[in-house]
Amino acid sequence: MKKIALAAAAASLLFAGAASAADMAPRYTKAPPPVPVAVYSWTGCYIGANVGWTQAQLDGSWLANPLGYPASGPAVNASSLNRLTGDSVIGGGQIGCNWQSGNWVIGIEGDIQGLDAKNTTIVAVPTGTFTNEQSFKIDWLSTIRGKAGVTVGANNAWLLYVTGGAAVANVSTRDCELHGIATTSCNITLGNYNLVDSSTTRWGWTAGVGAEYKLTQNWSVKGEYLYVGLGNITTVSQSTPFIANNDITHYHRNIHLNVARVGVNYQFGGPVVAKY
Repeated sequence: MKKIALAAAAASLLFAGAASAADMAPRYTKAPPPVPVAVYSWTGCYIGANVGWTQAQLDGSWLANPLGYPASGPAVNASSLNRLTGDSVIGGGQIGCNWQSGNWVIGIEGDIQGLDAKNTTIVAVPTGTFTNEQSFKIDWLSTIRGKAGVTVGANNAWLLYVTGGAAVANVSTRDCELHGIATTSCNITLGNYNLVDSSTTRWGWTAGVGAEYKLTQNWSVKGEYLYVGLGNITTVSQSTPFIANNDITHYHRNIHLNVARVGVNYQFGGPVVAKY
């Protein structure tokens, strides 16, 4: 009887140890869910500001009336060709809208810029007794352009694009030939000179490339280059006081600008898409 009781006690201890060992078996926990990555959307409208640098260039020439007048002497049929270049800070604002499908983005953008690109040259004509002064100034520029690009990166943060469209600017020119004085300026009234001022709103075209990077869904920064072509201007000046057949034709060809600028945009709306 005593042996049976001891055997029962031993069995109880054995089962208790096995249960304790089972309780000490390793337990596994479920891994936390992955952290979502923000994928930006470029669809939406935006407004922004920019600043940069521009170089404006004007290729000018003139041709004296072939009839001339006696005082012109060898200056009859004289001509000149020169290039004027003016650098300026440029700045302004832009507004536009984008539409995104997959990694492709198309859009439209308009901007207006203020600048002060100008230059003046005075050429002493060796075959005649007069000087030729030419000057130009461009004080504002506006463009309206289409855009097409592709997003780069896992979260669509980069947009690389090409752009092109129409451009319009105010171009002022001044041309002066003063006879009988070796060096002078169009501002004086002595002597016998041809003077013509022109201020026109010139339409042309523009094309360029750019890159834009999203800091957040709503804020982005960009860099951009544009070439702007504004065509040709032709003017005819007559002497003051008037002398028959003493007019001079002025040609301003290949008026263009190179624009490099950086900017910031604020995009309205556009929720961030979560990607796991």
